[in-house]
Amino acid sequence: MSYTIDNITPAIEARFNAKVCRTDTCWIWTATKNKHGYGYFAINRVPRMSHRIAWVIHNKQDWPGDYEARHLCNNPSCVNPAHIVPGTYEENLADKIEHGVYATRMREVFAKPCMTPWGRTLAKRHSNIGKDIVRRKLQASIDGYYYL
Repeated sequence: MSYTIDNITPAIEARFNAKVCRTDTCWIWTATKNKHGYGYFAINRVPRMSHRIAWVIHNKQDWPGDYEARHLCNNPSCVNPAHIVPGTYEENLADKIEHGVYATRMREVFAKPCMTPWGRTLAKRHSNIGKDIVRRKLQASIDGYYYL
């Protein structure tokens, strides 16, 4: 999906701003969101991530290539352009680990009990395996290696 300033007309910008609730810190997206809380906004019937659109509108320039959006406030519903910074996958992942956002989501995944075929519930024992793998992948990418 391309996030270009050419796609943004004054009418689209007005429609976008009508879906934002501005507070002193975060600007909360009040329209459609995915299950992780990230907002979506349709331009020409194509859904696009609302925080990236907010950044494009505010900075009057195209979204930079394959970069991800780093939320400095750790609020996925925030569309405040001051809280959104383009960054690499590794930078975004490091932010999530540093602020405990990724660990929280991993705990939610690993905290779910497993059901055996005969109907017994088993608790997952190794709840930090996912975090260890992510940390190893992140360190390998920083060091310039591939993690296999």
